[in-house]
Amino acid sequence: MGAASSSPKGVCPPAPAQPILEAVDASRLRVKWQVPECTPVATHVGVGFREQGSIEWELWDHAKNRLAPAAGDADAPPATQQECIIDGLVSNKWYEAKVAAKNDAGWGEWSAISQLLLSNVPPAPAALTMQAVSSTSLRVQWKVPVCTPVVTHVAVSFRDVEDDWKVWDHSTKRLVVTGGDAAPATACECVIEDLEVGRRYEAKMMARNDVGWGDWSPISPPFWLGEQMDHGWSLHPVLDEDTKAALDKMMEVTKPEDLGTGRDVAHGHGRAYKDIKIHSAWRIENPNMWQRYCGQRSFVAQKVQQASAMLGFGPLPFQVGAYTRLIGASRQLAGALDKDAGEGHFLHGSRPEYLLQILDSGLNARGASLGGA
Repeated sequence: MGAASSSPKGVCPPAPAQPILEAVDASRLRVKWQVPECTPVATHVGVGFREQGSIEWELWDHAKNRLAPAAGDADAPPATQQECIIDGLVSNKWYEAKVAAKNDAGWGEWSAISQLLLSNVPPAPAALTMQAVSSTSLRVQWKVPVCTPVVTHVAVSFRDVEDDWKVWDHSTKRLVVTGGDAAPATACECVIEDLEVGRRYEAKMMARNDVGWGDWSPISPPFWLGEQMDHGWSLHPVLDEDTKAALDKMMEVTKPEDLGTGRDVAHGHGRAYKDIKIHSAWRIENPNMWQRYCGQRSFVAQKVQQASAMLGFGPLPFQVGAYTRLIGASRQLAGALDKDAGEGHFLHGSRPEYLLQILDSGLNARGASLGGA
């Protein structure tokens, strides 16, 4: 099979077109082909199949409706048949297929090889993004993952970080506690209304195909909903006692002799001090800087995991290079740190004249000093 030749009975069939592979479900795959035109006409078709990377091909046995060793006597499908379904496969593996045709002169050449990754349910989507539409509404946006079978629906869950998850109902365009109609895969955003100013919100989603529902996406970065000033950022005073207590703990001085040695004192802009007390604290809300930071954080986490894979390790959480006293105290702050990206809390002191620049564009790492107090 697969060696073109001629005989007194005529010329063997030409190589068929590349077959088409389609996933039926998590363990079955459909192979479709076209029988080439030739004289004498084709009478049978041979279907070769294997897992990618395997040396040996198997042949589809029409009579037994299963794969058989290529060295055996597999019953070739008649030329009237143009597809077969191969079962007993394993999801998330690549498979290959090829076909050849036979007539009275013999077997023709094999077709080009087709490849397909047999998927299970859809993979977990990327984290969603959010942006303020008004002081009481948020636009939630997502990307539908690419897979086979294709995604047909997506489900979006949303919550106040201090409350339970609710489901976005695509039909009523509202949040519901249970149930709700999933959005079609053509949808890529929704607008959630009737929210409260000054609250933190987060979202997640999962996708569905003909096999079933996939895993949840990572939870989106918390979004603080508030009135935005004309210059793109706003300040919100820290009022809750838990956050205040965590900040006070982060400012505790265990070595007073280390204070009063920073640039403010060394350059004559302040006086020596031996203690730090928090009088007021504000949270900065700058949506543009926040989305930029979240994108960079995801990029770092991805690169760390790629490096781990190249070195032959499993997904290992990245560790911050130096342990600081802030780690224990900062655990009391709201929100979770991204361990995969080595995210951590650090203190940064700045001169008053730089405040507006920091609010607008963020901190400048080039101005940081490990020797400052």
